[in-house]
Amino acid sequence: MISLLLLLKIPLKNTPLTFRMMAITVGFIWGAALLGLFSEFELFIRIVGWTSALVFGAAYLLFCAQKMSQKTYLYLNVYAALALTPQLWIDKNYPVLTLEVIWALISIHGALRQRDNTHLID
Repeated sequence: MISLLLLLKIPLKNTPLTFRMMAITVGFIWGAALLGLFSEFELFIRIVGWTSALVFGAAYLLFCAQKMSQKTYLYLNVYAALALTPQLWIDKNYPVLTLEVIWALISIHGALRQRDNTHLID
């Protein structure tokens, strides 16, 4: 949906979502995950997996709205890819697990090589 809005030239700069809002939400979900850790390990893994979906989507929206740098976006991609890997391992979803590990490695490579602060959307 975000990519479609960009293709339609609909500006995203006025989105009310902020990095802080995303971070606070992820923090609350991590709190729930830690509570789940005390009752069931797989519940903890599932909840952490949901932070992956949240971070992938919110980071992409914030990046496209030019509310975060490319380097921050790439590091959040690393987090989101790796946060999902335990659930994929439990589910024996090895093709997607491989994809997420590769995605994390590409994002790490991009973040470490990123020198200037140009924005990909420009």
